[in-house]
Amino acid sequence: MLQFEEQNKSFFFRTSPLTIKDWHINIQVNDSLLGLKDARIESGHTDTWELFFQEHQLQLSIKTFWDDPKQRLFLNAKLHNHSDKPLRLGKVRLFESDDFSQFSAETVCLPLAGNLGQRKVWQITDPDAPQISKIKTVFFDSATQQALLAGFVTFHQIDTNVTHTVSSQGLATLSLDCDFHGWEMPAKSNVDLETMYLAVSQNPYTLLENWADLAAERCHPRKWADAPIGWLGWSWVDALSVENYQETLIRNCKAIRDKLGGFDIRYVWISMGNLVTGSPGEWDQWNYKNFPDGPEYLSSKLQQIGFKFGLWCAPFWLCGNQKKLMTHFSDALLQNPDGTPFIAVDHWRYGISTELPLEERPPIYQLDPTHPKVQKFLSAVFTNARNWGVRYYMIDFLANSCGPIDPRAPITGYSNPQLRPGPETYFAGLDVIRQAVGDDVYLLTSTGPNIHNAGFADGIRTGNDFGEGRAIAPDTFFYPATFVINSGQYWTGPGPALQNQASSYYTHRKLFINDSGNVLTVDKPLPLEAARIHATIHGLSGGPSMLGDDIGRISEERLALIQKTLPRTREVAVPLDLFDSPAPSMPHLFHRHIEKDWGSFDVLAVYNFTENMRTESIPLSQLNLNNSAEYLVWEFWNDAYIGAVTGELKLSIPPGSVRIFRVTANVKHPQVVGSDMHLLMGEMEILNYQWDPKALNLSGSVYRPTTGSGNLFFRVPEGMAVKNPKGFWIAKDARDNSLIIRAAFHFQGEPIPWSISFLKYKID
Repeated sequence: MLQFEEQNKSFFFRTSPLTIKDWHINIQVNDSLLGLKDARIESGHTDTWELFFQEHQLQLSIKTFWDDPKQRLFLNAKLHNHSDKPLRLGKVRLFESDDFSQFSAETVCLPLAGNLGQRKVWQITDPDAPQISKIKTVFFDSATQQALLAGFVTFHQIDTNVTHTVSSQGLATLSLDCDFHGWEMPAKSNVDLETMYLAVSQNPYTLLENWADLAAERCHPRKWADAPIGWLGWSWVDALSVENYQETLIRNCKAIRDKLGGFDIRYVWISMGNLVTGSPGEWDQWNYKNFPDGPEYLSSKLQQIGFKFGLWCAPFWLCGNQKKLMTHFSDALLQNPDGTPFIAVDHWRYGISTELPLEERPPIYQLDPTHPKVQKFLSAVFTNARNWGVRYYMIDFLANSCGPIDPRAPITGYSNPQLRPGPETYFAGLDVIRQAVGDDVYLLTSTGPNIHNAGFADGIRTGNDFGEGRAIAPDTFFYPATFVINSGQYWTGPGPALQNQASSYYTHRKLFINDSGNVLTVDKPLPLEAARIHATIHGLSGGPSMLGDDIGRISEERLALIQKTLPRTREVAVPLDLFDSPAPSMPHLFHRHIEKDWGSFDVLAVYNFTENMRTESIPLSQLNLNNSAEYLVWEFWNDAYIGAVTGELKLSIPPGSVRIFRVTANVKHPQVVGSDMHLLMGEMEILNYQWDPKALNLSGSVYRPTTGSGNLFFRVPEGMAVKNPKGFWIAKDARDNSLIIRAAFHFQGEPIPWSISFLKYKID
């Protein structure tokens, strides 16, 4: 397995299919860079190594394990400071090699940034492709069908980085670091490094999913049962400057109970309206202008309607107009290298600041999450909010408090030198928040690290503010409107959200709940096709939604779109073309296999953000189906029976639209092929159904947890007729003489049984 070659002063790893030569290790200590040539190396048991750097009395212990069935390597390492003095540590490079000739210039990679942004698959030779990743990177060469995941399966103690370089031939070098950023390791102490991980496969999706399983075993993620569904508004109503926030909120909650009752919509998200001047820092104050009856009354009133309320908070931000807090925290602000306070935002553009010229608006400063003053303040703020009744939080703008996890954040000025810059300093503040809010509060993180939040957050925003509106305020993004339409790639549009849904799918319900939909906005004047795209992204996300529309005034047509996404399924759709769509392209094929007690089927969503018709020929094998078998295809948004197919799906998707297809194996007898009640067409609304071949009877039951109407669609092979046609809509498909039947249901919140009897007739 792992061998040390004295002649080359490097390690050599040999196993099938992974062989790596010239494997180097080096450590930055004080002002020195120590390599294998500087070490006395001893081998203990199999795959165990001790590296002694005598000049600094530093020891690096290494133990590796190769899991041959799954073709993956684990490396655990520990540093020992045997000296009487602290040692200043930089990068501990556990792996560096240039032996990657199997990854050609055709290779693509999926890196991980340390902040919320667009997560794209890149051609490694693209000059814009990132070459530094946090925690891990996946490489895939489609020409050789070889995939490699390189990184770490733990990440909560030390900043971890994966760095690669490229040449015209492909992947040139790869290195994996644990970076201490100048932290001083105490005398006579030892420290465990993060667990390094290499895995190979022909399937990059398998690598991602297996990595998430391994990371979950080690980071103890929180498990939140049902993805929260709630109301935010803002898209078409400005509750800050046009209407009263409290009245608008209560009005919409009552409308939700009236129009969407039964769908377990339980939260309302108050964003900024609770802040007296709309400025970060005043988290423990209350805006009695927007909510005149106070937080306790609001909580009680919402509870009567069946809701809990949540708040937006940027816990480490402090607005410069908060003079009292600025004085109190003058010694608890993060700093630039020159000792001046770090400024996260030059000009705050919301709240009372909008009354000032742009150049006079106050900046936003950054609190030190390790400072006792800050921790005491945060504990009091979140404990107080809990007493108000807050049970949901969107914790925002964490990027500038996470140190070197985000390259834009300051890494100096932390008050606790015992904590290592990065995950440890970051969690010094987050752990205080988690303890104060309580386990029954849903914590959603945004605008900061993502995977690092596993174990702290219940959910993470995987992308930008998709579907959100804004208050009408001068010098803000949307002024003088509240919403932006007709731009799929706008930063609040569906394109970036779908891209990140695809790139993050593998962490969903393993490390946290992926919030890849954010806010569901569907009402007019948003075009119908755009509204369908919004609904599809939410419905296939498996995650939460905050409703952005004014539910009290929403059109009935668009209200029906929201209903088709509820109840929310737990699983996220898998992108079929993630590694076939390097930037500037993006994935557009999303798949769910649905297995129920009564049978199975597959759902395929095909998006088209281009200005041209998209034509697709998708092999059934790409859906893990049998290319030789016959399948029946139904399209959801147009209630259309596409027909029977074998081998491949031939599809045409209009510009700026999405189509959802249900693919069901043809069982040669009457069967369900579609539904217009839920965009997954059977997973959520069909409780059971079965075919009785002796009685020639198809029966089952359907359920919707609210009042309203819906339809099931059946396909009946040639040679069979409905015994009692009354109450059914029956059509003959001219292509093969099969029948397409519509059965209508009117729900009152209870399951509805159904039954259709058939008879056979002779075919001439």
